[in-house]
Amino acid sequence: TAEPAYLIISREAIQFNTGSDHALDVVDFVRLAKEEGIEQLESAVALYQGEFLDGFSASEAAPFEDWARLEAEQLHRAYRELLHHLAGVLENQGKYDRALAYARRQVECEAWDESAQRQVMRLLALGGRRGEAMVQYDACCKVLELELRTKPAVETVLLYEQIRDGELRA
Repeated sequence: TAEPAYLIISREAIQFNTGSDHALDVVDFVRLAKEEGIEQLESAVALYQGEFLDGFSASEAAPFEDWARLEAEQLHRAYRELLHHLAGVLENQGKYDRALAYARRQVECEAWDESAQRQVMRLLALGGRRGEAMVQYDACCKVLELELRTKPAVETVLLYEQIRDGELRA
């Protein structure tokens, strides 16, 4: 038994005891995601293991369920933004393969996210993999049509044309 206890429990409520000797991956993730160094950002990415409280349910406590759903959405959004930022930092340093790994993870999270799709396309092309960038564009078009019943944005089409015509520069 931990002293002080991790939880404060009464008949009406259960509460996390912030005064206990604890470590929370969510707190560490949020802190590290605000850092500037690549090591810290990569550590934050490594901490994200999936949806917040995935599989946990408190069906008798609707306010808790609402809070947990909102928290999960905010953390997922922060994770996607972190991946985008980290890929951009690495791209600016010319580390295209490392950046590509993070850009691809964005697409895995939200395949319809065109900014993530463009980042993957750009990194592939800059890394000398123009053919794969063209295939990525086709995949992007299919996802947008299937999931959103729409066509790619002008920025996506322009990037595709730059890649196709060999005009993309770092």
